[in-house]
Amino acid sequence: MESAIENAGKSVQEKEAAFVKAIRDARSKGLKEKETLVKQGEEEERRLVESISSKAQTELEEIRRKIGADAERTRQSLQQQIGVFANDIAQKFLGRTV
Repeated sequence: MESAIENAGKSVQEKEAAFVKAIRDARSKGLKEKETLVKQGEEEERRLVESISSKAQTELEEIRRKIGADAERTRQSLQQQIGVFANDIAQKFLGRTV
C-alpha cells in the first residue's frame, strides 16, 4: 500500500512536471510566433511606407513639372503683352494717348 501511494505521488509529480514543461514550451512557442508576426508587420509597414513615399515623390515631381510649364506659358503670354501694358500705363500717367 505504501509503495502504491509512493508510486501515485511520483506519478502525480511526473505529470505535474510534464504539465509545467508543456506550459513553458507553449509560452515559448507563442512568444516566438508573436516576435515573427511583429517582424512581419514591421516589414510590411516599411514596404507600405516606402511605396507611399515613392508614389508621393513621383506625384510631387509631376506637379512641379506642371507648375513650371504653366509658369513658363504665363510668362511668355505676359511677355507678349508688355508693350500693350506699357502703352496703357503711359496713357493713364500722362492723361493722353502716346
